[in-house]
Amino acid sequence: MVFSVGEKFPLEIEILYPGDHYYFNIISNTVILAYFYERPTFEEINCMMTGKCQFAITEKYGIMFFLSKVGKMNWSDLAFNHHLIIDELTSVPPEGYGYPISVMMVDRSTNVIKTMRAVGVSSKFSREMKTILEKNKALNLDGVEYRERTADVYSRYSTQDLLKQASTYSKEFVSMRTA
Repeated sequence: MVFSVGEKFPLEIEILYPGDHYYFNIISNTVILAYFYERPTFEEINCMMTGKCQFAITEKYGIMFFLSKVGKMNWSDLAFNHHLIIDELTSVPPEGYGYPISVMMVDRSTNVIKTMRAVGVSSKFSREMKTILEKNKALNLDGVEYRERTADVYSRYSTQDLLKQASTYSKEFVSMRTA
C-alpha cells in the first residue's frame, strides 16, 4: 500500500459526521495517523509539515486512546481497538528506536493527501502501545461492544482528561518531511 502526496488516500474509511476527522491504523509495523480536514488552509498544511509532534496514549475500559498534537493545533484523540488493525505490530523496536508514525493531512473534500512526514517515537512509547494493543486483543471486543465502551468513555472524559491520565508521552525525535 502506497501513500503519496498529491494522490488519493488509498484506504476506504467511513466518516460519519461533519468536520475534521482523524484516522489511526497500523500497516507493516508503521502507525498511520491521518488528519482529514475540509479544504485545509496553507497554514494548516504548513503546520502539519513543520510543527512539533506530540503523542500520548492511555487506556480506558479496554480501549486505547491515541492522543496527538501537531504544532499549534489542539490535542486530538482517537479511540482504537485491536479489531480495527490492518496489520499487527509484529515486533518491538530495539532500545533507542521506536515505531515510525506516518503523519499526514488529507483534504476531506477530495481525499487527496496534502502533506505527510514520518515521525519516530520513543522505545517506551512503542512498548506501551504494543502492550495496550495486546491487552485489547485478549479482550476480543466486537464492534458493538467497542462502540459502547468508547461512547461511555467520551461521555465521561474530555480530550484534556484523557491527556492528564495518559501513561506515556512522546515528542518526535525523527522527522522526515515530504511535501
